[in-house]
Amino acid sequence: MLIAAVTGILGLGLTTVMSAYPGETTPAWSSPESVRADVLRCARIGPVSSSGFGYWWRCQVMVMGPEGSTRKVTLSGSVVTQADMGRSIRLVERCTGRDSRECVYTRPGSEVVAAAFRLLHIVRFTVVAVGLVTIVLLLVRGVLGQRLYSRLVPSGRESASQGGSSKSDE
Repeated sequence: MLIAAVTGILGLGLTTVMSAYPGETTPAWSSPESVRADVLRCARIGPVSSSGFGYWWRCQVMVMGPEGSTRKVTLSGSVVTQADMGRSIRLVERCTGRDSRECVYTRPGSEVVAAAFRLLHIVRFTVVAVGLVTIVLLLVRGVLGQRLYSRLVPSGRESASQGGSSKSDE
């Protein structure tokens, strides 16, 4: 239980840090494009959400692309807030491909900060992955019991009854 709590708290804590910066933190798989967006409506979420600990804004916005196309998207993590309603704001759009509908929208930001946040993404993924693998192994051990688990997962130690030498044999 302790490992699950620590994994959850560390994972959500790192997510909170990353959500606190509304600027560009997306991977550089394409060059950014400046777009205009109108905030349609916002809802307050929290105290624990996919944006981390605390209260955040999740807003529905209408994005207008440079070629005149429009797209309705939902932004979380307080990229836009209730205070932006009724105004047209500038966002940065990064899409996976030229014709792709898979795009990420953020505020304009610093590339240096974006690089630091990419490292935080890796740290968060690693922390959560190691925590989940540990939890699964402990659950399997708990369900199988110590004797059956030690038969399935060798520990690298050979017991004296299996033909290993002991100090008394020397």
